[in-house]
Amino acid sequence: MPPRASSRVHVHEHSDIIVIAVAGHALTLTGPDLTPHIHAAGEFIFVPAGVLHMAVNLSSSSPLTAVEVRTDPEFNDDVVLCPDREIEAKLRAEELRKEFETEQRKRADSDSGFIAPWMIRAHECVRADRVLKHSD
Repeated sequence: MPPRASSRVHVHEHSDIIVIAVAGHALTLTGPDLTPHIHAAGEFIFVPAGVLHMAVNLSSSSPLTAVEVRTDPEFNDDVVLCPDREIEAKLRAEELRKEFETEQRKRADSDSGFIAPWMIRAHECVRADRVLKHSD
């Protein structure tokens, strides 16, 4: 995914997906509240069938590389676009991208390792509208 790019807001009606980040920082907005979840290289997100979502490359300068695995044998056969949520999701993604880049600059300047509260990280995944950790 090129810098600053995003998918359309959509739902997979009958298939689950797992997205594994290979390089870069991905943001996935999920559910009716467009809850943000960040995942970097080696991290993943699970989105069950029927959950609204949108993938975003958080970087304004670097591409995002990811592997997506779906249970849909036709790959896009059950994708339903949600144009009524597109503007809201794009605005939310841009707001979070700016916050991410600001925090990345702060981290580079101070090496504090700060991660904004909305940045859910490694080994966490989304199932419907709640987060599951390995211990669940």
